[in-house]
Amino acid sequence: METLAAIPFDLVFDQLSLREALQASYISHSWHTLLLPYLQSRYCISRYLDCFPDSKSVLKIMRETNTVLSGSRALAYFVPSIRRHVQSSDWDFYVPESNRELVHQELLSQGYSLIKEKAATEQFTVVNYHNETGTKLQLVCLKPFWTFPACLKNFHSSIVQNVISGFGCYSVYWKTTFNMEGWFGEKMEPLDYEKYRAAQAQKFAERGFRMVRWPDRNVEAGQGRHIFAAYWRRKGNSDIMEDLYRDEFEMDLTVGAYLQEDYIRFRRHN
Repeated sequence: METLAAIPFDLVFDQLSLREALQASYISHSWHTLLLPYLQSRYCISRYLDCFPDSKSVLKIMRETNTVLSGSRALAYFVPSIRRHVQSSDWDFYVPESNRELVHQELLSQGYSLIKEKAATEQFTVVNYHNETGTKLQLVCLKPFWTFPACLKNFHSSIVQNVISGFGCYSVYWKTTFNMEGWFGEKMEPLDYEKYRAAQAQKFAERGFRMVRWPDRNVEAGQGRHIFAAYWRRKGNSDIMEDLYRDEFEMDLTVGAYLQEDYIRFRRHN
């Protein structure tokens, strides 16, 4: 115990991922006891959503409306080492168009003001909010035929395909993302995207990620059907994780699932 207690957990595990921190806590009862305060400090979801004065109310509305958080803020939840790099980044939330008004009212009650509604596309409408401290939030309202899983698959890179919902969190390409590696999507291959791709690669490099183009991607990881997931559960007045990943969950990537559901289904491996 004395040897374990001397380990600077925050310095060590902040350079790793949520998955690795959870795995370390399973080594022994001593490791679990020592790592539990770190896990609760770094990964308490209501604490992580510090852009809201009442994050538990936001999590409740996320559950009720199938709203999710994705993008760089979700990535930083899984990989603490990049949190300092995203302090000025938007919080990107995705909601079915039919539930837009419920989420809008929740954001107003949390101190946010609607700043601008961008012109709608065939797939979604983007609405920008900010609060008095300058925190920026983006609400992406998805059209009925454009579900979030379909939207997620259309993201520009593999490393941002991470999600926080009111029920739990998951990372699609965790094997490469948690290893600080990733690739740009096929849609980023045209010449028109060359400058944007280079700028994104530089930004990700500053955060510690090594990015490659679509033809050079990790094909095995890209075709994998397993994701890393953890569910939230309540204990008293705090939110703690029920880590159901042991070891992986399967994500249904069939078109039928996208058309039938607005969320990704998980099942435990036997």
